[in-house]
Amino acid sequence: MWLACLHSICSLGMPMDTVHVVPSVPPTEPYAISDTVRITAYSRTKFSELGRSRVGFETSVDIGSGVELLESEGVFMKQYGVSGSTTVGRRGADATQTQVVWNGLPVNNPMLGMSDFYNQNIWSMDHVELVEGGSSTLVGSGSVGGTLYLNQNPRFYSGSNLQAFAENGQYGRNNQMLRSQVGTSRFYSSTTLTRRVNANRFEFFDPIWMADRVLQHASNAQLGWNQHLALQSQKPGQWQLSLKAEQLQSQRHLGQQWGRESSLGIQQDQLFRWSFETQSQTPWGLFLMRLGQTSNAIQFEDGTTTLVEWDSSHSRAQHLQLEYHWSHESWELMAGQDGLRILAQTPFYQQDKGYWASFIAVNRSTNQWKLSLQSRLEWVERLPTFSLSGERQLGWNTFKFNLHSSFRRPTFNDLYWNSGSVPDLSSEKGYGAEISGLKKWNEARIQLEGTLYARELDNPIVWLPSSSSFWQAQNLYRSQFVGCQVHSRWQKGKFLWTNRWDAVRSWVWMDPTQVTALQQLFVPKWNGTSSWMYKHEAWQIALRANYTGARYIQTDNQASLPAYTLWELSGNYQIPQTKWCLGLGSENLSNVSYQNMPGRPMAPRLLYFSIYYNSQLSQ
Repeated sequence: MWLACLHSICSLGMPMDTVHVVPSVPPTEPYAISDTVRITAYSRTKFSELGRSRVGFETSVDIGSGVELLESEGVFMKQYGVSGSTTVGRRGADATQTQVVWNGLPVNNPMLGMSDFYNQNIWSMDHVELVEGGSSTLVGSGSVGGTLYLNQNPRFYSGSNLQAFAENGQYGRNNQMLRSQVGTSRFYSSTTLTRRVNANRFEFFDPIWMADRVLQHASNAQLGWNQHLALQSQKPGQWQLSLKAEQLQSQRHLGQQWGRESSLGIQQDQLFRWSFETQSQTPWGLFLMRLGQTSNAIQFEDGTTTLVEWDSSHSRAQHLQLEYHWSHESWELMAGQDGLRILAQTPFYQQDKGYWASFIAVNRSTNQWKLSLQSRLEWVERLPTFSLSGERQLGWNTFKFNLHSSFRRPTFNDLYWNSGSVPDLSSEKGYGAEISGLKKWNEARIQLEGTLYARELDNPIVWLPSSSSFWQAQNLYRSQFVGCQVHSRWQKGKFLWTNRWDAVRSWVWMDPTQVTALQQLFVPKWNGTSSWMYKHEAWQIALRANYTGARYIQTDNQASLPAYTLWELSGNYQIPQTKWCLGLGSENLSNVSYQNMPGRPMAPRLLYFSIYYNSQLSQ
């Protein structure tokens, strides 16, 4: 969880913000809370972030999974134990309402509707950005609470670079990464190889047995590779081709619950995805075409050597995206078509469905205002969405607002799992608004940003027991959410202090006649992070506290999991006159015994050591 800080000291010195930034040249002024380095002018990220609260991560090498990356910025991750699925939900939304976009392609599993962040390899990404609130106008279904963009961008003229990382820690932690990059005036290539192994053999207190036990059946292993190739015209900006491909193979023993000796099972994941993109600049604007596919294969074993065939699933999501970009003076326009075909096969169903959507986005900038108007139409569902955003700059102060609608269509599992026929499910339809202000003092060395938001979701889909004794997806009546987010930053000399805190309240009604609202489960009332960093010459020390508030585990607003605070301490040392950097640290420094989800023990205090190598072989 500390490699982003390590890379900062090894490359540039103390990072200028909670956002870990590694640009191609050192920044010359403080990095603002809401600023984001523009890698490409033709990214949907640029249009979606206007008027929104967001967190940007600019990294040339970073920690290996999306879990640690997001937790370092105070994002609550729902973890089913140390080796189970890990998902994210923003602003009270669950994981099916937070869309992940990989190099322009929405990649949430079409059967499950969510992304398991254990299978998100961040080592090969160049830019990661979390945009709060719904962005269905630009990415379609599933972007209700937030959208996480994972982007790779060609670095022409960058020369040759080699990076290597190795980490070893307690309880069998063993991670390695190797990345090579070559960038000339017309060609770019990046190759990343990764290996992650965790035995997770630690002691935990079992309240059922009333004794300390060693966790069994919780090891995991993952191998991955990523390849990015790009070619551009002799005169930069005329045309560009890029191909990105990634494969991850993992095996996870899903652990054991309190009071049990047997394994919860073994899950094997095989993920392969690719994206081919062309950009062509003409006198009439820029034309972009993107083809891509994501394949997921999941198999579940019951702890024996026999594979349980009824728990295997395979899915493919095929994408065709067409975009047109035009700009003139203070105007920017983006319009396009999105085509999606989903194929899925399980022992319960086989499905092949297609969807088509049209969208348009217009931005207008003046001396003080930036405005954005967006709309989208899903042709199959005849479902429109819209977004209106604005930002006003007043000296060192910024005011932002956003109004939007969003939606999530039922997943294939919602529609067909165990039911034998299509249940009468409607798409979730959401509406949201947010308003925020950013205040800067002392030439932006002190910054404070606050955001208030409210959203409503009609027809929320949940799984409940049915009359046939099977669990089945059903539409509830309505849910509502209100919350606030606060981000502060204070830099003085070599010291940096940052905070990011979220609070959310939720109300859920099963039908219009219900008087007392229910509570959204497993959403912390409060969560956030505070971090302190100090750098002196070749040394950097960082201390971070991650707080997770109480999470309801019953809808009657009674039982909840207790709050906890996890401390992390790390120190990094750049060996003088070399390209080597050493790191030493501890997670869960105060040795807190806690549960992220009920009955799933998490790791106690953990010590780790790492070594990082970064060499610019040629210019």
